[in-house]
Amino acid sequence: MLVETAIPESEIVILAAEPEAVCVAAIADTHGLSFACPPADVLIHAGDMTAWGEWSETAALGRALGEEDYRAVLLVPGNHDRIFEKLPRGEAYPFSPNTHLLIDEAWEYRGRLFYGSPWTPFFDQMNPAWTAFMAAEEELRRRFDQMPAEIDVLITHGPPWGILDNGAGSLALREAVEKRIVRHHVFGHCHELGGRSRSNVQSNRSLRTSYNVAAIVGNGTVRSPRLFQI
Repeated sequence: MLVETAIPESEIVILAAEPEAVCVAAIADTHGLSFACPPADVLIHAGDMTAWGEWSETAALGRALGEEDYRAVLLVPGNHDRIFEKLPRGEAYPFSPNTHLLIDEAWEYRGRLFYGSPWTPFFDQMNPAWTAFMAAEEELRRRFDQMPAEIDVLITHGPPWGILDNGAGSLALREAVEKRIVRHHVFGHCHELGGRSRSNVQSNRSLRTSYNVAAIVGNGTVRSPRLFQI
């Protein structure tokens, strides 16, 4: 169930929208805790929405998100969100019509292409209850090869190897991203580097900005979503 957590107003940043810009709010790793929902066109949750992957947690999230006024909510499961791995793809999840679950799928809004994939590599000594959508790098490579060649916002639960990952990222994801034009990459999973971003020059000389939006910090505080425009 959701637990109320106070978020200082000073942590909520409101962007002045540019003409034709799409404002995105992105967060991950809330693990059933409530979080601030700042004004934006699209809200992204990049996985570990729940603590134990139970239906009751998923329903509570659906009720909370249903009260917000977003054009769209994009959800990509994480390794804690086993409910999405256990149920058939067509299952009637408890979400409003503007909510889209992306499991190796694309979604387009106002000419911007979003793509979501939940897969992460196995951790050593991982609790078996927290291994949803985890696989060996060979399988991850096969999954990530399905991504389009050009993506405005890539949403994965875990980071690429070597980018805001504390050594726990996926090499297969790093290879897949570097073969493509990805303007923004949103992920979480590695809590200790949450709240940070990094920009890299791509092969076409454009910038790719990566955001680790893991929300929970060591003292149990929940960071606000990261806001950016596309």
